[in-house]
This record gives sequence, structure tokens and C-alpha cells, in this order.
Amino acid sequence: MCARVAANFLPKHIPGNPEIVVSNQPGGAGAVAHKVFYEGARPDGLTLIQSDCETISHQMAKGPAIGYDLTKYKPIGNIVRSQSVLIIKKGERARLTDPSAKPIQVGSRQGRETWLSMVLWGKEFLGWNVNVVPGYGGTSEVEMSFRRPGEVEMFATSNALVVNRLLEEDLAEIICCQTPRPDFPGIPTFEEMLGDKKPTGLPWQAYVTWCGTDLVDKYLAAPPGTPDDIVAILCEAYGKMSKDPEFDQMMKQQVSEAYAVNIGQETADVINSLMAFSPEVMDYVKELKRKAGLIAQ
Repeated sequence: MCARVAANFLPKHIPGNPEIVVSNQPGGAGAVAHKVFYEGARPDGLTLIQSDCETISHQMAKGPAIGYDLTKYKPIGNIVRSQSVLIIKKGERARLTDPSAKPIQVGSRQGRETWLSMVLWGKEFLGWNVNVVPGYGGTSEVEMSFRRPGEVEMFATSNALVVNRLLEEDLAEIICCQTPRPDFPGIPTFEEMLGDKKPTGLPWQAYVTWCGTDLVDKYLAAPPGTPDDIVAILCEAYGKMSKDPEFDQMMKQQVSEAYAVNIGQETADVINSLMAFSPEVMDYVKELKRKAGLIAQ
């Protein structure tokens, strides 16, 4: 959705007002598109990639399908929506902490979403009775499954429209948020839910690192080697777009009431800082994924 909103408004602020064509390329939760872009996009400013924080998680985990290096991209900017809200099907909350009950089914795309940190750390440190089920195509597909009996019973999203829709229909209740959400006052953060069971040292460092990819969220980038003058034009246009009242209105209507925008080097700095993690951090994340059945033993 962010890509299409940007496609509507970015051309207004680029000299010559060029048309932007959005082309979806599915596969590997973005890995296929990034490999094609990284290896084949010409560095002339005419081909850009709009992606999300999951591709950062892929590179951090050094998965076998990775064929790109985000630190070599030329970031134009990124849109950071409020972090995720974890919801559970109405009437099923008691099962979450009852080890004798049937596990709560958690719907996921690839088992790599940043909000899964709440689920896996909840399982590890709060004893949550959950079973993560990967393979869904996206939030819309997870929501459809959530609406059907006997399927998805828990998931998270940063999209307040989805959360409020399910709350208004009395289908869900909120467990917690990754970080405070002004649009959901009074809801505890996951850190607050941990209380005196909050881990320290490596386990918490690993949690913070995984969640940190949400500080990038939806980003736009030019391919490696794009000349600085072209990047500067695109960054300036992105900055002007972020201050466009019509852009703000559409973002709030179609994406999120609460969001922030970073431009150019700001985006690059966040991505580069996330890549400067210790191997022990990812080893810990992988271990929790193994325990949850998301990585083969």
C-alpha cells in the first residue's frame, strides 16, 4: 500500500513529473524481487525498489535465498508506521497461559515478521501456549483466516484499520503493542507485560535487534551505483512528498493514522546500524525459532 501511495505523490515533486509504474514481483517474501533488482537494475534513477523491514531480517539471518546487500543500496527514504498490535480471537485468551489447552494458532507469512518476536519471547519467558503457522500470503489472508472458526487465532499488524475493524466486530481483543500506540491508549507494551520476567543480556539484545527492523518499515531505494546527483533529486522529492497535505491525508486514510518519514541518509543510517549486530544475537534468535518449529532441527 505504501508503494502505491508514494507512486501517486512522488512524481508531483520530481522535475518533469514522470509517471511511476508499480510492478509487483512476488516470491520469498521479497527475496526474489531484491535479487533481480540488485543484480539487474540499471543505476539511472529509473528503477527503484519499494520494500519492507522483512528483507532486512532476511539479510540479518543470512538466509540461503539472499542475493542482495542492502548496505549497498541508495536509500531514498522510508515510512515508519506505528509498531505492531498483537490481537487474539475473542474468548480465547485464557488458553494463552493454559499449557493443558489446545495451543493458540498464530498466523504468519514466512515466520520472520518482526512482531513474531513478541510471540516467541512470550512463549519462552511467559510460557505462552502458542503454535506459529507460517505460509500465509499477507495480512489480508491472515485476517480472512482469523475470521473463520478453527484457523488463525492470533496475529499482529501495525495497521490500525485492520485492528479496529476486528475490534468493532467483536471478533478480537488486544494482547499488547510492541511500543506505545497513542491510537490505542492504555494498552500495555510487550515489555510491560514481561514485568519481572523480562530477560537481560543477550536474550533482550536479540529481542531489541529483531524489533529494530521496524524502525525502517517501508523503504524506497535506488540500486547500487546510482549517481549522487540523481539520488539527491529523488531524496528531495521524497521530502517534499512527505510534507504534501494530500499525501498525509491518503496515508492516514489508507495506511496508518500515526507514521513518520525519514529521508536519504537517515534511512541509510538506520539500515547500516541494524547490520552491525553480533553473530551471537542471530544465533539466539535462530534458537527460539527452532524451539517454535520455524527452523528445522
